[in-house]
Amino acid sequence: VVASDLRARTAGLQHRMASEMLDVVCRESPPANEIGLLARRLAEVVTDSLHEGRPSIDLYQKIEGLAQRGVSPWVVNYLHTLRVIGNEVVHIRDRMARRPEFIADDDVAVCLFCILRVARFWQSALQG
Repeated sequence: VVASDLRARTAGLQHRMASEMLDVVCRESPPANEIGLLARRLAEVVTDSLHEGRPSIDLYQKIEGLAQRGVSPWVVNYLHTLRVIGNEVVHIRDRMARRPEFIADDDVAVCLFCILRVARFWQSALQG
């Protein structure tokens, strides 16, 4: 419902993001890497759409910039979670030096929750 409302209210890149959210999360069993990519892209599109002026290319800095402009700490943390999970699927890392080595199903569930919360936050921000 949130993604379809966002798709109806947006245009251009933001419209494509809402459509991508619908495509991925409405599938029966989307792969974890697709959810991670969606998470990262959503964090980027949301922060870019809410940034005033020219945003940094560094997603971490863009998210922190929203925090400095009054976005609630929990929403900032949801955005950081999306960034971190997204980074896991797009960057090669030395997984042997970490515990746990890989993202688990529970981590994907948290990511999906953060996608929902960020999408709802974005929806309310676009409504004014």
